[in-house]
Amino acid sequence: MPRSRQVRRVRDVSAFDDRVPFAVGDARAAGITPGLLRGPRYRQVLRGVHVRADVADCVQVRARAALLVHPPSAYASHETAAELLGVPVPPSSLTHVTVSARADRRPRDGLAVHVGGAGATAVVGGVRVSCGTTLFRELAARLELVDLVVAADHLLARRWCTPAQLAATAHGLRGVARSVAVRAAALADMGSESPTESRLRVLLVLAGFPPPVVNGVVNGGGYRLDLSWPALRLAVEYDGQHHRGDLGQWGHDLQRREWLDTNGWRLVVVIATDLFRRPDRVLARVQEAWASCGGTPFAPSQEWRRHFRVIGS
Repeated sequence: MPRSRQVRRVRDVSAFDDRVPFAVGDARAAGITPGLLRGPRYRQVLRGVHVRADVADCVQVRARAALLVHPPSAYASHETAAELLGVPVPPSSLTHVTVSARADRRPRDGLAVHVGGAGATAVVGGVRVSCGTTLFRELAARLELVDLVVAADHLLARRWCTPAQLAATAHGLRGVARSVAVRAAALADMGSESPTESRLRVLLVLAGFPPPVVNGVVNGGGYRLDLSWPALRLAVEYDGQHHRGDLGQWGHDLQRREWLDTNGWRLVVVIATDLFRRPDRVLARVQEAWASCGGTPFAPSQEWRRHFRVIGS
């Protein structure tokens, strides 16, 4: 059959959308021949699943393709679900799906297929994904402590679960995942507003500082502080410098710092270089400020060194 007639047959099938991943069988029913599938018009997402070549590769396309080859009960899970939900986690090179039974697994290159029971799910952009405590349980088996706290903070902030539900889920796990999850649930805080803020808070707590108030409002000034110990008038903030191009926000920050200084607050500002490369310097600065503000002396913990790297000198 001439190529022009092949393409025309595809366009005549109104119910078929080749911008969404489709199985070879569906392509055949829509009049797409194997030769056309192998041509430049389409690309293979997974073995047996294609999409139009001009559709950009993204997590949603890969997740749709993965679910297409599995039973309807399957759902995107682990890091894939987190990415689709906007939960900050380290990237994974694999597309993760969870099925109900081992017999439901359909191995493909680029897929990680897990077997699990029914759990909390949601639909994002047409893709069924794990969420809430189900996602927390999945991530606990794969993430390090700090990354898991960052994810847990986000789940709590979005009201996808409660602190009590996180704790109950963590205690219901087994092995290494249980110990990591229990610690992460205890460290999580629903008031956190960014991954870097979460990391900074975890660094301080693992070093022995009492848990700070997260995004508390200063009485009298109406200003919010990332992390603070109000009784000491001590605050620690992360400055990503992302707002320097916004003159209005920058001016607001300057006014706030002047107000804090005038009213006896000590503000320790932390930048990315120190948080991600020299956390020891961050802790030394906060320890000095803690002492100068009259904080109760405590024996510093070295637990933070197991989770934060010191790079350089």
